[in-house]
Amino acid sequence: MKKILENNLREEFLKAYRIAQIEHKFKSDIFIRMLNEHGAYETARRLTSTSNWQKGYEKLAFLGRYDLTVEYIILQDKYINYFSDKEIFNAKLKIETAKQIKGDKY
Repeated sequence: MKKILENNLREEFLKAYRIAQIEHKFKSDIFIRMLNEHGAYETARRLTSTSNWQKGYEKLAFLGRYDLTVEYIILQDKYINYFSDKEIFNAKLKIETAKQIKGDKY
């Protein structure tokens, strides 16, 4: 992934994180640590390598805010081509499951 795209992805992750913090008092030290240690692209790859829900994703999904997740962000046209079919499938599966639980609000 090109450096500028990596930086844009990181900024989108942080923007979503800040919204979650402000609107829902969401906090995930693990996510921030991953982002700082591995970068945005590798963090996204790690989080979407499985269809299992991590605690942060679960909390946002049950709030009906899957739009603030890594999975939602990487499925945007400008990022999706940088991820494997498996990662895309897992991201879509997580979001579809979240929609079924809370309804399609976003």
